[in-house]
Amino acid sequence: GVIGNFSVSFPQTINLNSNSDYDICCSSIFYDQPYLGGGLGIENSYLLYCSLVEQSRVGGDVGNVLCKTLTAYPTTLTENNGNYYFAMNKPDETVIPWKKLNVKDFSTIDFIFQQSNGTPFPTGIVTLGGKAPDLIVKIAIRQSPTSKTTTSSLLGQF
Repeated sequence: GVIGNFSVSFPQTINLNSNSDYDICCSSIFYDQPYLGGGLGIENSYLLYCSLVEQSRVGGDVGNVLCKTLTAYPTTLTENNGNYYFAMNKPDETVIPWKKLNVKDFSTIDFIFQQSNGTPFPTGIVTLGGKAPDLIVKIAIRQSPTSKTTTSSLLGQF
């Protein structure tokens, strides 16, 4: 299949505190192959969809978008012959874009990484040295700072 459409399953269900609110963010999206596109003039951005995120508007549609990159290749960072399509250490990514988590209990997280025009990522899988490419997505989940339980623990109970 397309490596940009995958699920991560846990051996047991993750149960978050039902009295708290939680946020999720993407800290990086790394593809461990050199850029193989035809030229530098990529017009599309990339969208990372995640099943745990509240839905938001994407153009004329609505979707579970965790992160939207800028136009692809000119804004990537290169490392170990691969490309970061999104990385929080970039100077223009100084604010972590936390999104609201839409569930408190889950055992699977579904991801889709694709171009803004709907083209799957990558458009063609290339095997280099007998090794299939990896798409590495790093996410973080936190208790929301606006959650009632966070506020009461910070301020004390009155």
